[in-house]
Parts: sequence; structure tokens; C-alpha cells
Amino acid sequence: MAEKKKQHYVPRFYLKLFSWDDKKAINIYNINNQKIILGGNLKNQCCEPYFYGQNSTVESAFGDLENIASRIINQIISSNSAPKLGTKEYHTILTYVLLQLSRTKYAVDAEDELIDTLIKYLIEKEGTLTREELNQIQIKSSDPAALLLGTMAQIIPIAMDLMCKILINKTNINFITSDNPVVLYNRACEQSKVLSHTGLASKGLKIILPISPKHILLFYDERIYKVGARKQRFADVTIDNDVKQFNDLQWLNALENIYFNDASLQPEIQRGASKNIRKRYTKKVHINEYQGETKVDGMQSILLHIPNLLHSPCLNIRMNMQCIKQLRPMNEEEMNNVAMSIRDPELYTIHSAFLRLVDEGKYKASEFDVFIKDKLAIP
Repeated sequence: MAEKKKQHYVPRFYLKLFSWDDKKAINIYNINNQKIILGGNLKNQCCEPYFYGQNSTVESAFGDLENIASRIINQIISSNSAPKLGTKEYHTILTYVLLQLSRTKYAVDAEDELIDTLIKYLIEKEGTLTREELNQIQIKSSDPAALLLGTMAQIIPIAMDLMCKILINKTNINFITSDNPVVLYNRACEQSKVLSHTGLASKGLKIILPISPKHILLFYDERIYKVGARKQRFADVTIDNDVKQFNDLQWLNALENIYFNDASLQPEIQRGASKNIRKRYTKKVHINEYQGETKVDGMQSILLHIPNLLHSPCLNIRMNMQCIKQLRPMNEEEMNNVAMSIRDPELYTIHSAFLRLVDEGKYKASEFDVFIKDKLAIP
């Protein structure tokens, strides 16, 4: 049985970056109640009893990763500089960010909703049960957190070509965070009506994580966006509206709570609530049905596209920022053709070959670097 009953899905070290009162208190906006709570107990935020199950293995593993990630994040904040692409620090912090994406209550709820929605959809199509009968049952995974983390651990390498920079807030408005702080966003592909473009291999992807009221960690596709000077690992945010747009992403991505460090930020919190609460998705999963090819027997095949945690509907807010410039527009083929939407086809092909070997038991999911060394015959 797990030694710690109270298990955090957003770590305390992270929330402390947005805290006050000697890092014991944090200000909260509860979305469901539309209420500001000043000085909430930080220790009781973003946790549930046995969130990762009765076994303490996952909780302990996160503890080790969080200790390392905390040191790297503190170094990023103090130096105002992001880790260089390809370094050990880069790999560690990218791993932390992507595992954080897949370990929240929002992620678990989305996975349960995905399973429930898909199975009920298929049952209803077969005519086994009616919609009214299906609405009276709920279908869940026995361990959605473990399923999500296992999936993410396998696909992290596909994001290791993304550029990393730190955005430094020079305005008088602070960044906020939430109980689901890692945001996948793709401004370049918001107009696509066919595919989701927030997969880790997607062209135009941005991964956004506030790490303090004055810093955002940004991973992005440098072929599509320009962020600050090319050789610098930081960029300044000097426009109030840029900060507000980053904050809007937290409002749209959160499950229940927004977190902020300074009571004087209440006007910005009220602005964010008024603008964004009605825009939030009421469902985390949407099934899109398309007509496929006509078979020899004349039957029409059906294609299902089901955005989930890693291929969620893009937050359609048309961000237009001075600190992030889009270098070129995406054409129709890039937005609507799966093969053309992949950011780095060579990396994608190599990673797919690696996953096949993982399935065969020849490598562990964490041994992509070993696979690459073997492939290149590096001693």
C-alpha cells in the first residue's frame, strides 16, 4: 500500500513558485463557484487520496524527477535562460513537462471520458443498447493515470526537436497558472477543420508552462515561429496584452482552479473569468465522423477522429503576440493531410521503428537514447 495517501498531481514545489506567506499560501480562483479565495492552503491543492493507486512506485518515481526538475527550473528562473537543445537539462525538463501534462486530474478525467464516449458510440452504432440505456452507465479504465503515463513515456522522444526558450515577463501583470498548467497550443493550425494539431509530432506545436509569475517555459517549432533573437535562449514579454493571452490559455485549459500569487492581480483574474469561462469546452472529448472509401461491395467506410489528451481540439483563440512571430502561414495540405502535418518526418519514422522494437521486448520505453546509439553504432 502507498505510504502517502495524499498524492499530488501538480507538485507542491511547482505551486510554491506562485505562492506567498513563506510558500505556505496561494491565491485561488475556483471556476465552478466563480469565487476568489485569498490565502488558500497550498498543501491541500491538486491532490487526491491514492491518485496513482495503492502502490507507491509511481509516487516515488515522481518525487525523484521533481527534485531534479525543481533544481533546473530554479536555475532557469535565476539565470533567465532556458536549457540548450540536446543537453541533459533539456531532456530532463522536457520529460518533466510532458509527464506533468499526462498526470493531472484533467488528464485522467479526459481519458475516462474518451473510453466512455468511444465505447458507447460503438455500442449505439451496433444497436445493442439505446442512447437512453447507455446514459445510465459509465465506462472507466481501472487505472487511467498509469495508462496515460505509460503512453507518454513512450512518445516523449518525438518532441525532442522542439526549441526551448524562457519568456521573461517585463510588464506589471503577472502570469497565472492552474491545476492543469501545461498547455498544448498551435496557432498556425487553428483554422484546420479536419485534424487536431496538438500532437507532439505536429508542425506548429507550442508547449507552454508558466514557471513563475514572471517566467514561461516555451517549447516550439522553430521552423514556424520566431521567438526573440535566434541565438538567445530567452525573449522578453513587454506588452500587457501578450501576458493576458498567455493567462487566457490557463483559463481555457484548467479543470477547476486558477492560481495566482498577488492579491493585487484580482482585476486581471476578474477579466480572465469574464472573458474565458463561457468559452471553455464543456466536454474534453469530441468524436468527429468522416466518410471513408467506398468498398468493393458498395459499403461506405467511416473514419473516426477522436481528439484526446495529446490530440485535443486546438484552443481557438487566435493568439496574436508581439513576442512570438509566425514565420509563414500553413497551407491547406499541411493542415489537412496527416503525412504533411508531421513536423520532422525522419524523427517520426525513427521513433516508430523504436516503438516496434519496444513492443518486441528488445528495448524499454525509456531507452530511446540507447536505441539511437545502437543504430549509429556509437560505443
